[in-house]
Amino acid sequence: MLGDYPKFSGISGGFLLHFGSEQLSYGYSNYGDLGGIHIFGFTYSFSRTETVISSTNGSTVDEILFSMNEIPSPSQLQYNFVSDKLLISWRGFKGASYNIYARHDANPNWIKMNNRPIRDNFVAFKRPQVSGLYYFKITSLYENKESDFSEQIEIIIE
Repeated sequence: MLGDYPKFSGISGGFLLHFGSEQLSYGYSNYGDLGGIHIFGFTYSFSRTETVISSTNGSTVDEILFSMNEIPSPSQLQYNFVSDKLLISWRGFKGASYNIYARHDANPNWIKMNNRPIRDNFVAFKRPQVSGLYYFKITSLYENKESDFSEQIEIIIE
């Protein structure tokens, strides 16, 4: 076995076979004196159309599988004031762009704040001049489809 030879320590490899909606995988890793590990896997997909999108938040990357009919909404909305700017950030998805919607507590209608889709997972606005309670929601855009609204954040301007 490879585990018996220290010069092969650290060697690993594997393969993945696709059969329609099924996958068969195998992997091997050699840990020298600790021995080797064999990993077998079988995956079956119940959804006919799946795409992998990476979610990015700083240096963290999560893999998310989803049906193209269910584009994930942005999550973890946050805001901060820097000088005269209102900064809004969120957890987004690699390959997606975004629309920002806002409304003031005196107006029940949501207004789209951007003219073009936003590529980053943050946006900066000039600090609102009218005091009151503001609400913001964000949608993801992927392959010409728009997600449902994210959870809203509420920002009080005094």
